[in-house]
Amino acid sequence: MDADARPAYSGDDDPGCSHRPRSLLTPACSMAPISGMLPAMDRRHFLAIAGAFGLRMHAQMPGLPAGTTRPDIAAIDHDRILRLAGVYLQQKPTTITAFPAERSQATPNDFYSEDPEWFPDVDPEKPWVRHQGERNPNAFHAHGDALLRMAQVIPAFAAAWLITKDAKYVSAALLHLRAWFLTPETRMNPSLNHAQAIQGVAEGRATGILETIYLVEVVRAISFLATSEDFPDTDLKGLRSWFADYAHWMYDSTLGQGERDTRSIHGICWVAQAGEYARFANIATISGYCLRRFREVLLTLISLDGNFPAALASPAPFANSIFHLECLALTCEVLSTPFESQWTFQTSDGKGLRSAVAFMAPSLENKQQWRYRSDAQNFRDLPLRPLSLYLAGRAYQRPEYTAIWKALPPDPPDFDNLALLRLYPARQPLLWSRRVPGI
Repeated sequence: MDADARPAYSGDDDPGCSHRPRSLLTPACSMAPISGMLPAMDRRHFLAIAGAFGLRMHAQMPGLPAGTTRPDIAAIDHDRILRLAGVYLQQKPTTITAFPAERSQATPNDFYSEDPEWFPDVDPEKPWVRHQGERNPNAFHAHGDALLRMAQVIPAFAAAWLITKDAKYVSAALLHLRAWFLTPETRMNPSLNHAQAIQGVAEGRATGILETIYLVEVVRAISFLATSEDFPDTDLKGLRSWFADYAHWMYDSTLGQGERDTRSIHGICWVAQAGEYARFANIATISGYCLRRFREVLLTLISLDGNFPAALASPAPFANSIFHLECLALTCEVLSTPFESQWTFQTSDGKGLRSAVAFMAPSLENKQQWRYRSDAQNFRDLPLRPLSLYLAGRAYQRPEYTAIWKALPPDPPDFDNLALLRLYPARQPLLWSRRVPGI
């Protein structure tokens, strides 16, 4: 489901700040969220404010030594990782074939979803009609939900194996991986021809590719799990073949090219996925294309102030700004190597990840610094711990970013809050703190 499809915030969140903790990036809580969009501030002024108090931030964070930009994530997340992995050990693999889609024209092994803004016409024989801003409670999204849940499971097992080397986590991961990608009866086909369908209008649309952004961390997890002697070569070969097929479908098919060529969050998610799948499957042509697209197109989606104009103009500007930053940071990390980091790359007019992180960091640390309209849903529970801040703190040697990252909750209050989990395509920072095998 597209993150841009969330309704606008009604403004009933408490705007007061006297009871809130002192900000780590600003001297005190002095700005409440307001309705409507404020004019963008001067870029030099903004960057000065964003960084003014960063150097003192680490002193306020217990357990975070001065200057730390490479925290011990295995220690910080140890209990969380094992707790999550313990829960997932009790769960059996559940793939898309467990959720029949009655309106789908595809096979049971084909991923299917429906655009939630479209509703049946009063005449059941006519195509569905769009009710912009409304959500059809009967729109089919069970396949996307199942994929998102699986994308929590595999990375948790990989992280648990990295800190314990216990083979039970490899065995458990293999059960899910085989069910989703290898076993003919239950696997998902490596294409997305029927995602974001509209009855009577389109059997599938390019926008559906955004729904598989969560497979990026699954592939990163596989890369680590495959170094275990308990991970069979035959399974690794089969998984590489699946993701090679999917990468080629994204690159060659009409729907894949439609998503690839967008200048939006959809294009960002396309590059993040294609880049990681191509790395895993060793497809140099796609890897090269993704790097060029990142530098020449994706970074231009950032304003000179560091914000994402499309996200700010959406009904959920805070959530969508988080999602934009998380996906672009993930793309940046996927395309970086030990020999060439994309974190420091800037366009000729100065656009890059550095300014995007600087724009979002104050509001991630303290929502009272958010100067734009608040969201109608989930605003109280945001933000969770963002991978973007951890990666930026390491890339830019900014301990204040690392401290904000460490202070934020890693998981939603509701363990299975899919609306929140969708905003964070990477949930296990341990997998992004180490060099991926083979790079």
